[in-house]
Amino acid sequence: MTTELPLREGEWVEALPGAPLPVHYYLPPRARGRVVIVDDASMADSCQWVTVLFSRSGRPVRLPRRWVRRVSR
Repeated sequence: MTTELPLREGEWVEALPGAPLPVHYYLPPRARGRVVIVDDASMADSCQWVTVLFSRSGRPVRLPRRWVRRVSR
């Protein structure tokens, strides 16, 4: 079993199918973008959050880490 490396700012990611993307952003399924902020997992919810600036979108989207997949470093 391999452990996935944590995401870093600047990496390219892809939204996974079913990701809770805001409807009014008009992002296509499997939208790709760059990670702009990585929030460390807090002790309370142990969920890492990432903020992604998707291609063709001027607004960043904050998502739980489990909803994105690394495309390239």
